[in-house]
Formats: sequence, C-alpha cells, structure tokens
Amino acid sequence: MRRKKWMKGKTIFLSVIFRLVILSFIILFVFACKSNDPADSTVTLLDRFNSLPGVSAVEIDPYYNFPQAFEIEVTQAVDHNNPDGQNFTQRIFLKHVDESLPMVINTAGYGATVKSGSDLNYFFASNHISVVHRYCENAKPDPLNWQYLTIKQAAADHHHIIKLFKTIYKGKWVSTGRSKGGEAALFHKRFYPEDVQATVAFVAPLVIGMLDSRFLDFFETAYDEDCLTIIHQFQRRLLENRDDLLVRFVNWFPDNGYHLTADPIAEFESAVRWYKWDFWQHHICDCTAIPDTNDSIDEMFAHFAEVINISFFSDERREYFKPSFYQTVTELGTPAFNTDYLNDLFIGEISLFEDWIEYFESQGIQIDFNPEPVLDVIQWLQTKGNNIIYIYGSVDPWTAAAIELTGQTNAIKIIQEGADHRIKISDLDDKELVFDALKNWLNVEIFEQGGPGLSKSNEFDDESYLIPK
Repeated sequence: MRRKKWMKGKTIFLSVIFRLVILSFIILFVFACKSNDPADSTVTLLDRFNSLPGVSAVEIDPYYNFPQAFEIEVTQAVDHNNPDGQNFTQRIFLKHVDESLPMVINTAGYGATVKSGSDLNYFFASNHISVVHRYCENAKPDPLNWQYLTIKQAAADHHHIIKLFKTIYKGKWVSTGRSKGGEAALFHKRFYPEDVQATVAFVAPLVIGMLDSRFLDFFETAYDEDCLTIIHQFQRRLLENRDDLLVRFVNWFPDNGYHLTADPIAEFESAVRWYKWDFWQHHICDCTAIPDTNDSIDEMFAHFAEVINISFFSDERREYFKPSFYQTVTELGTPAFNTDYLNDLFIGEISLFEDWIEYFESQGIQIDFNPEPVLDVIQWLQTKGNNIIYIYGSVDPWTAAAIELTGQTNAIKIIQEGADHRIKISDLDDKELVFDALKNWLNVEIFEQGGPGLSKSNEFDDESYLIPK
C-alpha cells in the first residue's frame, strides 16, 4: 500500500517536472521569437539593415521631411553569373517612412546622394531608395573590368538590392529613373519583371545603334524653322569669334574650380556643336534670348556658358561620365547629329569628348558595339512590358528615341507639349492618367496636391548630372 502511494506521488512529481520543463521551453521560445520580432523596440531599423547579408548601413540626416535616412553599402558581384568571384560595394541611400508602405526605387544612371529623390514620393505615401549606378563613384570595382559594365549586370544589381530589402519592406515596389536612370529602370523591368509592381520612366531614350538616324528626322520636324535658323547663325558667330571666346572658355575652368587638360580648341568646338542640342534639352530660354550681332562678346559667352554648362567639358566631368560613355559605345548607342552647316569653320581635331571609342582604345580598353541588348529590351517592352508609364517632353531631343508602343501592353506613354528633359509629373496636362494607373497598379491613395509632410514636387532632385568638384 505504501509502495503504491509512493509510486503515485512519484508519478505526480514527474508530471509536474515535465510540465515545468515544457513550460520553460515555451517561455524560452516566446522570448526567442520576441527578440527576433521586427516590432521589438530593442531591435532598431538600423540593426535590421545591418543584419542583411553583405549590407553595412549608417543613419544620416534626412531630406525632404522624411523621418529617417540611411547611407548603405551593398556588396555586389562584379559578374552576377559568377557570384563567388570579384565583388564590389554599391552605395544606396534609403529614406524611410514606414515599412508597410510602398517603396520607390530610383535606379540612377550615374551617381546619387541623400538628396536624390523622386516626385513619386510626393504623390503617395512611400519610402525611397536611390542607387548609385555600377562603375560610377561609390560603386567602382577594383580593378575595373569593363566587360561587366552591361545593362544586364546593372539590372542584376537592382534585383539583388530589391531582393534584400523586400525582407523588410513588404509593400508594393515601384521603380523609376530619369534619362539614363530611366533606361536603367526599363532594363531592370525587362530582366526582372516580377520585382516591381510598376515602373515610371522619365525621358528615357532607347537609342538604336550608333548614329541613330531618328534624331536627324526629329530636328527637322520638332522645332520651329525660324528658331533653328537663329540657333545656327549664333553657332556660326561663336566660331567666327573663336579667338576672343576661346580665352574666356579656357579661363572659365580654373575660375570655377574645374580643370581642362584636353585640347581647348577641340573642346570649344565640341561645345559649339552641342549648343543646339543643349538649347532644346534643357530649354532654359527661348530663341528671343539668343544674342544677335548687336551683342558683345561677353554677352555671347555668358549665354553660351549658361546653355551648354561648360563644366561638362572639364576633366572632372569626363571622369565622372566615363562609365556612361563606355555603355554608350558598347550597348546604348548614340544619336546622329547634323552640324554640316558649321564644317567650313572648324579647325580643331576631333575632341575625345566626341570620339569615346578612340579614347577608350587609347586606354587599352576594347570596344565592341553590340546593338542586340537594347533591341531585345525594346521588343520585350512592346510585347510584354505591362504597368509602365513613359514620360517625355516634346522639345527634348532624346524624345526622338522614345518607345513606340504597339497596343500589346497596358503601358502609358505621355509626351508633354513644350516640355524638356526636366519634365516632372507636376508639369503634365494629363496627370490623371498617371494617378489613375498608380492607383490601380499599386492600390495607393494619391495626393494630387502632395502628401502630408513632404517637400514640394519641384524640390526633389534626382541628380542625374551630379558631379563632385
């Protein structure tokens, strides 16, 4: 009898111990889960970024009234087909509102800073990432193996970033970019169409081959003939007054903190060639502002310098745009551009700025142009490129290479009358087309007059042409 009672007591004791052990495991499991819970106040957003593989982040001061901003280095494979080979770090800037909101990723074609932004963020509540393009400053492999600077490798960079940060930002994603950055967004969309729910490409040309003849036709039909005559006459006067203007041109660089080591005559003449293009691309004035024969040399030079942005011909600019021009002469292509009406006045050698193939080959860098990647992208966009908005300006020369839609997708193409390369959503006559599409594709509320708290649309800076001095 006593043995039975003892056995019964032992059983109860062991049962209690067993329950206590199970309860302990449950408590430990709950606390373990809590320690990894994103909502745990002890785990900061910065901690979560730094826990991502190959990611190093620091918090920085935000712009545009975003609550938080971060400068982040992401480890990327130089060749995404060989992930165990050489790698490099690519800088991105992330502006945070709330992880449940959509993420706008700006695929910059050049550099980026914390000031880089998109007016998409102004029209619906969202977070933002800006990405420095591979091989640009803050995204340079060492050594530079140029064969891996391709549109497909760059698209893989953007895919890797999105894959990483989707583990935190689980809402809808939309890609965007301006000019070459817009091209990058379209290239990424082609190769990784499931990464984002929508793409908005601003002034993104899709140039077909070297010396794309569509640009010649565009200049013949898009602009007022009388205005073109005024521009051509001014270009001729620039060359006819070369000696006086060249002195001012050369002095401009040290006076403004830049350097010019290339042949100054060739660079000046190259700038004169591009004056017509730049006049329309940024269209900062109309034809009535172009100096005539009654204006002084100083007035001519001041106008010339403002329109062409002389810093573009500096050593600093040449170095900054080197990756872009490599892509131009290997995959992206170049516009055909007629300046035959100036030929009798040119005296300099061809500028390195104009002839990048010769420049790269002089550096021992092999150049082989391949039009197939862009042609493939165009064909895919026309037949399968859904949920894309293309925005162009009617006087921007790059609009000559705008996408031609075929009606096989739900994509939207807008060419804003009178607008140039700086076109924004806020400038559009057909803003409702953009807003309705974004509502449908992203299921977001649109603030047509701007979302609460953020800066005005026209204050956002995508910094397509950012360069350091």
